[in-house]
Amino acid sequence: MSTKYVYTFGDGKAEGKADMRNLLGGKGANLAEMNLIGVPVPAGFTITTEVCTLYNQEGKDAVIKLIENDVKAGIAATEKLMNAKFGSKGEAFPLLVSVRSGARVSMPGMMERLYDECKEHSLDVIYSEFNVDEYPGFRITLKPERLYTGREEIEQLRLDIVGAEPNHRSSVKFQCSACKGLYSMKLLSEHHLQFHSERQYISEDMLFNLDVLYHAMQVKTVPWQMYHYCLNGASLSHTYRPDRWPKLLYMLEILDKKGQQFKHQEEFRLRLARTAIFYTRSGIGQEIRRTDISFKEKLRRVTEIMKDTTISSLIKDYPFYNLPLTWKIYGYLLKCKCKWIMFIVMYINNKKRRMTSIKIC
Repeated sequence: MSTKYVYTFGDGKAEGKADMRNLLGGKGANLAEMNLIGVPVPAGFTITTEVCTLYNQEGKDAVIKLIENDVKAGIAATEKLMNAKFGSKGEAFPLLVSVRSGARVSMPGMMERLYDECKEHSLDVIYSEFNVDEYPGFRITLKPERLYTGREEIEQLRLDIVGAEPNHRSSVKFQCSACKGLYSMKLLSEHHLQFHSERQYISEDMLFNLDVLYHAMQVKTVPWQMYHYCLNGASLSHTYRPDRWPKLLYMLEILDKKGQQFKHQEEFRLRLARTAIFYTRSGIGQEIRRTDISFKEKLRRVTEIMKDTTISSLIKDYPFYNLPLTWKIYGYLLKCKCKWIMFIVMYINNKKRRMTSIKIC
């Protein structure tokens, strides 16, 4: 009997299960188990950890020859379940895939420590800090550790995810992407919660964590650096994509609709407006940094972004005077729709960033 190297999952079925971590890695085993217990996750397949061993022993060409047909079968099975076509050129809905690495074991004792903490405090969610020294601007500090109990305290954490207060130095106070979260499977199953695709939402992790925390009653943040954050410069979050601005606007609409879940409406509107300012600055910066369009086209796109009524509505009553100086400048320029000054300020700022990058390199 030949060795099986590819295990499929989807539509409530899976060829693997939770106790096959050594063969499927942590992610593969858990994705299989989630399908078996009815958690709605997209279809896919896992290449076993044995293939990694064979790759090191036999090399790339030998491994491709060994698993090529099995991988093609896995893609075909995924296409059928998702009703999409991998590599489609318009003849069918395209199948978008995410390729993630996994391992037999994580950092020794890491998950056990987080899990024990969850059991000791009956937690629904626990967040631990990433080690992000290579990208300090992305770092958040979960010190001191804190236990959030009940809806009132957890709402404060949810507000920090939506955005920061006006006087905060950064636009975001709690960055979910910079934390390792461990979630109650019971909570996810009972409320049918699932992670969204990055291709559907710009900040899919924000939406997922807002949904989870809305139902949670015990949450803890701890300053243990148990993962190392690796900045992926080629990710959709850090590269230009034509639909970025529409998706940022769509994200604001989704967040706005979630406002009804918040008890402190005025505070929610302040946090959302701060994020709207950040999204606008990000959208303008993306357009100015482009090298494939003319100066005139850049200015047209910046003007279009600044004239957007969704942004105008969110920031019209915002207390810009409370913002840190740099954000205050951007805020007032945005509110007054000073497109030429905004363009010049952003253009100069971009030049400075590029020169700093060159000096560092």
